[in-house]
Amino acid sequence: MSIAGAGRRAGAGFAAGVLPRATHAPERTGSPANARVAREAAEQPQSPNRAARFFRDVFEAPRPPTSRPRPQATHGTDSNGGFAHAALVTGRDEKTGFEADLFSAGGRIGWQNEVQGGMARTGFATADGVNALRGEIFTARANLGIRNSDGSVGINAGATATIVGGEVNLGHGGNSLTLGAAFGLGAEGSAGIRDVDHDGRIEQCARGSIGAFTVGGCIEQPYKSYNPDSSGEP
Repeated sequence: MSIAGAGRRAGAGFAAGVLPRATHAPERTGSPANARVAREAAEQPQSPNRAARFFRDVFEAPRPPTSRPRPQATHGTDSNGGFAHAALVTGRDEKTGFEADLFSAGGRIGWQNEVQGGMARTGFATADGVNALRGEIFTARANLGIRNSDGSVGINAGATATIVGGEVNLGHGGNSLTLGAAFGLGAEGSAGIRDVDHDGRIEQCARGSIGAFTVGGCIEQPYKSYNPDSSGEP
């Protein structure tokens, strides 16, 4: 055997013993499968949509658990800070939309600060809260923070004491109107933005209560501020 032949055989043996074996033959560059993969990759966003991530985090406000009205005492933390709440009966029935909060007291501290208590708060509301009819008897509340009662994020402040009152909220899409009347004392106000229907069009909201009357509303802008279907990184 020649020296060259021995060298080739030794090299082949080294490669077979050390180098990993191919588990399958590589696909041709121009194959339909590769073309499909390349097309799907091209359709994906090439840079993180930070606006979508920001608005998703802002507008996904923590909501109380949906359950049939029942006795409850709870405490913990969420994205707003710490909270505690206890009630003889509280909750929302998902099928009928009936809400109840009877003989309750609670508070929050953090991004939203408030303390409240009352004999009864009841009503009916859609899952997103855009359409609602609510009433209250012997309630009191003081608040300061960024999570507004209309679902927007901005600023709110106030202190109210109500003997009896009612409120109706009517809306379609992102637009809504709130009207209320009450026999009580105090004032509160809020302003902020939201995207309650998650279509990328921001709604600008304002609300105020002085004495016996409450008025508020949200107006949806006609153009998109972000793409709600895109994900982003902080």
